[in-house]
Amino acid sequence: MSFSLILCPLAIAMSVSASSASLGLLLNRSQHAPSKLPVLTTRFADEALFKQTLTEHGLTVRKTGADAFITETGAGVLHYFRSSASQPYRMEVQNVRDLPALLDALESLNRDYGRNVQQYTCETILKGIRANGMKLDSQTVLEDDTILLTISV
Repeated sequence: MSFSLILCPLAIAMSVSASSASLGLLLNRSQHAPSKLPVLTTRFADEALFKQTLTEHGLTVRKTGADAFITETGAGVLHYFRSSASQPYRMEVQNVRDLPALLDALESLNRDYGRNVQQYTCETILKGIRANGMKLDSQTVLEDDTILLTISV
C-alpha cells in the first residue's frame, strides 16, 4: 500500500516575515523612510535555521543576548529578540536608509527561511520513513515548490 504526502512550501504559507497587519502598516508608507518603525512580530521561530538563512544572504549575525542578535543590511539594522525559545522572534528596525529595499530584503529572507524549514522538515520525514521500515517510492518537486512524497508502508 502507498500513500502520498505533500509538503507545501512554507514560503507560501508564511508569505512575509512580519504579520500581515504589521506588513500592511509598513507598506502604507510615504516615499521617505519613517524615523521610527514599530516592533514587529516575525514568523521566524527556529534559531538555527533563521541564522542559516541570514548567513546565506551574506549577513553577519552579532549576538547581543541569550535570545537576541543584530544584523546589518544595506537598507538598515535589524535587531531580533524574543523572550524565550518557544516564541517567534520580534524585529526592531533601526537606521532605515531605504525602506523599499528593506521590505524586499525581508520578503526574500522570509522566502528563503521557508525553504530552509521545508528542506529540514523533508529530511526529518525521510529519516523517519527509513527508521520505521517504510520505503520512499518517489519524491517530486512540483512547479510551485511543493514536495510530493509517495511512500510504501
